[in-house]
Amino acid sequence: VCVHVGFDVNTFNANITILTINTLGLKANDIYYTPHSVRRALENTALKVDDVEVFAQGHGIIQIEKAYDYLSQNVAIKCHQLGFSIKISHLRGIYLRDPAYLSVPIDFSVSVEPVFAENTESNEKIALQIHLALTCNASWVQIPSHLELMNQSRQVTIRVDARGLQEGPHFTEVLGYDTTTPHAGPLFRIPVTVVIPSSVNAACEYRLVQKNVHFKPGEIRRHFIEVPQGATWAEISLTSKSEDTTCEFVVHTIQLQKQMAFRVHEFYRHLYLSEKASVADAFPVQEEKTIEICIARWWSSLRHATIDYAISFHGLKCNSDTLHIHASEGIARFDTTASLKYEELLPVVTLKTWVQTLRPVDSQTRPLGSRDILPRNRQFYELVLTYNFSQAKTGEVTPSCPLLSDLLYESEYDSQLWMLFDQNKKLVGSGDAYPDRYSLKLDKGDYVIRLQIRHEALSELEHLNDLPFHISSKLPAPLNLDVYRTHVNALRHKNTFCSLTLPPKYTIPFYITSLPDDKVPKGVEIGCQLTGTLTLSKTEMGRKADVHNVCYHLISPPVKTKEGSKEKSSKEKEEKEPSEVFEEALRDLKIQWLPKLDLHEELVSVYPKHLPVHTAHLSSLNSGKDRMTKLDEIARAADIVISHVDQNALMSHLAMKADPRPDAATIKSEMDQQKSALIDAVCLKGCALADMLLQSESQDQVISSKQVCQYESETDSIHRSLMDTFNDVQKWIELTDVKALTFAYKHALVKQTFGRALKFATLIVENKPSQENWNNCIQLMKTLGWDHCASSYENSLLVMYPPDYVPF
Repeated sequence: VCVHVGFDVNTFNANITILTINTLGLKANDIYYTPHSVRRALENTALKVDDVEVFAQGHGIIQIEKAYDYLSQNVAIKCHQLGFSIKISHLRGIYLRDPAYLSVPIDFSVSVEPVFAENTESNEKIALQIHLALTCNASWVQIPSHLELMNQSRQVTIRVDARGLQEGPHFTEVLGYDTTTPHAGPLFRIPVTVVIPSSVNAACEYRLVQKNVHFKPGEIRRHFIEVPQGATWAEISLTSKSEDTTCEFVVHTIQLQKQMAFRVHEFYRHLYLSEKASVADAFPVQEEKTIEICIARWWSSLRHATIDYAISFHGLKCNSDTLHIHASEGIARFDTTASLKYEELLPVVTLKTWVQTLRPVDSQTRPLGSRDILPRNRQFYELVLTYNFSQAKTGEVTPSCPLLSDLLYESEYDSQLWMLFDQNKKLVGSGDAYPDRYSLKLDKGDYVIRLQIRHEALSELEHLNDLPFHISSKLPAPLNLDVYRTHVNALRHKNTFCSLTLPPKYTIPFYITSLPDDKVPKGVEIGCQLTGTLTLSKTEMGRKADVHNVCYHLISPPVKTKEGSKEKSSKEKEEKEPSEVFEEALRDLKIQWLPKLDLHEELVSVYPKHLPVHTAHLSSLNSGKDRMTKLDEIARAADIVISHVDQNALMSHLAMKADPRPDAATIKSEMDQQKSALIDAVCLKGCALADMLLQSESQDQVISSKQVCQYESETDSIHRSLMDTFNDVQKWIELTDVKALTFAYKHALVKQTFGRALKFATLIVENKPSQENWNNCIQLMKTLGWDHCASSYENSLLVMYPPDYVPF
């Protein structure tokens, strides 16, 4: 564990050193070198610093002059120009730290293989023969004394016997020397590290306590501890013993797990201590694994500090690390055990996010261009997957590719870059691995995600053509699942779980019930899931550190039928004949096909008073491509719809506080349909009348005096009808209502109140942003003389409505 600052600076200094040796020394004096020989020179001539642990200083301080002399003196030794590949089961060294590997001697098979330069001839490779002497200064490491190495990999066995070593870290190296030139230092090194952890048990209450510990600025205290079986979290507390000193400490812990990055089980925190004060924190742990705990005084502190600190382990173990709860099961049971000592138990299940699974709607693979060609002309390919999803309302989302999102440098694939666009192809955000870093706040609307994955083998990309993608949306408010002590209580939904103190080694079950249907977020579909956490401890520290993941699998929502419509349908089934039901179904089907087939006259002749026939006809006329040529027809069709609505009966119904009639729900549904049809008809009629006037104003034609009188008479009539319609609309809805906005905008244009028109045009853009609606706003700004605003929005349109997606 490293708590120092300046790693990037040290790397930069090392690079500058290597560059200096290469350019100023070796190349200037025509001294042959390889990357392997330069590295070996730096390692073998580095200066060890006393009182600094090997884990902090590595080989030591770089000495440029000595490294240059080393390269000059050993340039003639051919084996010093070679590299050596050391492999120990795909590892770079021997590292033992978990208790399971420390109780018996362990043999490691080490592969040593020479690495030649790319242009080395075959004769030189065949002639290679190196007599190696192997040495190690640790008695607990056993190795053969010699190794004969040719131009192929050779195996050597190293035995590590950690029995008898004291607690703490132990480091040594197996060095390989050329027997003909031992003075030149080792050709290769095999690092061996063994960590003997200390143990805590019930006798010390699973606590490690240190009193009156003095810290200098930058000083580090390390503890390697074997985590007890059953432990799930640890707590660390620091107490200041210094007066008039505010202390800043760093607590850094790491546990290693095979095939997982160290950050998965890492904890890093800055703790601040006032004089004579205490501070505490908690972190999760993995049982029966060695944990490294570092406590360090911050490097920029000015004075020494004295503190007491204690590390204690706790355990409330659930029989499943990740809880999968299926809504269809109704009740899910899980067991928990107090593994170490008395613990206060209070299970809480909280669901925080809604995960939506997407499938690609399009996939494309292609070879990349010349800028992505790797050395030796290795061609790279890309797979671009396209996903569509809708955001029901404004909220925060986190896109992620679950197959690859937790991998970066260790990933088999070269990239996993995604870009999120709105429906106008505007880039909203992008991201890579580690999805928690790329949360986006999205407005309501439709979105497109494009995911790029790259690899040099086309076949590796083709089997990802149907790769799922996740959209995690934060719930407006967390949802809690009820937890019960017994199965009977869970069935009866009575007496939820209360806290209790659990004795050591005692196991108790708890039961979790499904989420009520009315609490399930709207819009969820089969395949979606809710995710959250389970905490078991009642204490604040335990709830913070000991957290289990919860995945709640949703099912399709129940089919709900309104009570009134249910009664109506049941009565209709009893009263109507099958032939009548068939005729109504055929009528409804023909109404659906009205926009595509000319069935209006046929339907009107058979069903002259059926309101949906007339509303469907009006809708088909208004949505047609030739709408501007049928404005008169649209106005007449709207009048027909208006005439079929009893407005007095509708107003009487809306004025009622409560309807005591038994079929009140059915009546309310019918009245709502009539109100919606009436409002749509009045607004569409108003739009048609306004378009007539706007169209007549734009026409530039020569007419006779007689035609002028007739034209003015018709225009006056349309104006009066438009004003009547304007007043009728306001009887039912506000002009700022979504249904009335278009009519209000066009009415303002007719009246040439352009400021009011801009107000309604802006509201239209807010409800339905599109390039056409923005152009209407810009045109009104120009009419008002607001050229600066119009110019600004015209430039913004290029960003809001790009011609194509941003390339990767």
